[in-house]
Parts: sequence; C-alpha cells; structure tokens
Amino acid sequence: MKTFKQFYLSEAEFKFPNWEEYLKTNPQFNDALEILKILNGKNKEYTSLIVGGAVRDAIMGTPAHDIDIATNRPMEETEKLFKTHDIGKNKQFSIIVIEYKGNNYEVSNYRADGDYSDGRRPDSISIVKDFKKDSARRDFRLNSLGIDAN
Repeated sequence: MKTFKQFYLSEAEFKFPNWEEYLKTNPQFNDALEILKILNGKNKEYTSLIVGGAVRDAIMGTPAHDIDIATNRPMEETEKLFKTHDIGKNKQFSIIVIEYKGNNYEVSNYRADGDYSDGRRPDSISIVKDFKKDSARRDFRLNSLGIDAN
C-alpha cells in the first residue's frame, strides 16, 4: 500500500505566480473570493475555501470556470445569505448551488464520507468542523488544496 505525506505551506513559503494578474483577468474567481468573505462573516467563526479544480487552474494560471467552495458555515445560514438552488439529492450531502453576480457556485460543508456501497457516492456523510478533516476524503491530493480569501 502506498502512503502519502501531507505538506502544509504557509503563505510566506508559497506564492502563486502572477497572482495579481490572474485575479485581474478572472472576474469569476474574484467573485468567489467575495463569496468567501461573506460566508466567513465578520467575527471569523467560520472558514471558507475555494477547493478542487479551481485551485489547480489558479496554480496553472488558466481561467477557472467551475468554482467549488467548502465551508463550515451551516447550510441553513448560507441559504439566508444568497439565492440558492437545490441540485437533486445533493442537499442531503450538504451541497447547494448559490447564485452570485450571474454565476453559479457549488458550496458544500466540510464533511467526512460514510461507506460507498455503489463505489461512487457515499451512503452518508457527517459534517466536520475543519478543512483538514474534509480534505482527507477528497479523491486527489490536488483536490485537497484550498484557497482562502486573505
């Protein structure tokens, strides 16, 4: 069995190449960063991150069009902040779509997966408080990366 060691880099240790230029040319990514700030709230009891393929796109400097967000803010509170859409059975897995400035963003709670009887989707999930636990369930190491709004 192959094992992987996780590495955590501080902002001082890692910088995205041409980050300011990337943000200038990707308004949808900027809007997603605004969403993070709204989800986090003023008292910072919540954390929210851009996750998945959009992080890979940012690292590679290519435009991100499908931007997913993970947060520990309860879904009921998120639904009060934005116009939302239910996307089938995904709400039972704590996933909704929010509409912001004409674009849709998939938002999920940090979670841990239960068993996979069909080999594709978990039979159940449990909500967890931090992204480190959430990232352990993600399928690729790259999907375990997150970008915050700072």
